[in-house]
Amino acid sequence: MLESTMTRQEKYLVFILRWWIALFIAATIGFIVFPNQILEILGTVGHHIFGWNSPGIGPSTEKFWLVLAVSLMVILITSAIKAQTNIVANIL
Repeated sequence: MLESTMTRQEKYLVFILRWWIALFIAATIGFIVFPNQILEILGTVGHHIFGWNSPGIGPSTEKFWLVLAVSLMVILITSAIKAQTNIVANIL
């Protein structure tokens, strides 16, 4: 809940943090549900935007990268939730 004593900038920061929480949750679900398609998309983006000429990644049999990606997303979600809950107290 936004406090009435918050400045406009603090309210905007809370909004941005909540936006990031939603994006991180969506990315986490995407990593879990579509792991191989995410790898293909990343390879395609690298080829089309940056001009990298590397062979396609292909379907992954090992899922160690998935554990790291999901755990990173959980840490980012937790950090953003902690930061936006009481923005005035967490300034320092």
